[in-house]
Amino acid sequence: MAMLAKVRRMFHREHLSAREIARKTGLSRTTIDRWLKQQAGVVEPKYAARNVVTKLDAYAETLTGWLKTNQYRGKRDRRTVHAMYQELTAMGYRGGYGRVAAFACRFREEEALKGSGRAFVPLKFQLGEAFQFDWSTEYAFVGGLRRRLDLAHTKLCASRAFWLTAYPTQTHEMLFDAHARAFAAFGGIPIRGIYDNMKTAVDKVGRGKARTVNARFEAMASHYLFEPEFCNVASGWEKNIVEKNVQHQRGVWVETKHPEWPELTVVELLQDELPKLILSETIQWLCRASGTCLLDRTHSLPTQSLWHPQQVCPSRRQRPGLPDGHRNRNRNRNRRREGGESCPVVRT
Repeated sequence: MAMLAKVRRMFHREHLSAREIARKTGLSRTTIDRWLKQQAGVVEPKYAARNVVTKLDAYAETLTGWLKTNQYRGKRDRRTVHAMYQELTAMGYRGGYGRVAAFACRFREEEALKGSGRAFVPLKFQLGEAFQFDWSTEYAFVGGLRRRLDLAHTKLCASRAFWLTAYPTQTHEMLFDAHARAFAAFGGIPIRGIYDNMKTAVDKVGRGKARTVNARFEAMASHYLFEPEFCNVASGWEKNIVEKNVQHQRGVWVETKHPEWPELTVVELLQDELPKLILSETIQWLCRASGTCLLDRTHSLPTQSLWHPQQVCPSRRQRPGLPDGHRNRNRNRNRRREGGESCPVVRT
């Protein structure tokens, strides 16, 4: 789904031809044309991960221990990878030296990604570049009762304009509706969106920036033509703009001064950012979502009969609520057994 979203962004946002997309992505033009024609319901094919078994797997734990110990030794006392290969050969390893060298190189790259310290760089964004999204928990009195609400914050990073929507939960339906309402209010969609690792968007957090993105969330990002980016674990400062929004949510952003350009208000800078956003109307099309309408957990009706009066037969456990026709049928069945007269049955 990530490659499908990338292809759609190149075509609809960057206005590249199918030939240019094929040259940049390495995909065939036939595949690209098929994905672009099937605007609704297209699914990117999935391939099973290759499980490669090598002769070095039995010695991987031993080699990892040697490499970790080698890091704390002085530069003159460190063992070379060739010396480790010779020792592994004495232990019974029958593979080649290239496999051991590749394992050591991959180990050093992974250790370099961990880093020894942290560096913080101020976040600066261009107009129409990105937006940030986050949830917060609020409480309000609804019908005289104190209710817990989940507030969706969608904030443009450049102009600092934001949109708030309250929901009872944080399910996918609420998440998608919050994006649709925010984009409609802004009048356009930025290039990328910044999120934390919420469960409705990320199925699994990998090493570094590797993420297993939820299929429904990836489909929404592909529909709106923006690229989702996820912060590191427990690194809320990477989306500090929307994090501070919880503190200022009760202010009127139409009259709020912009923190980077004090001579302008948020709404004035939003007018400058609108030409940089892609219009939400340009990526909408009509499609059929479902042919049925859900009445409750067990009953549904066709959408074409939604405006006609219908009668739903409840389960046998709900005896007091049975319609007259069903009640008379049960009564006639009992009277036939007793030899009595039957009651008229009302057809519904």
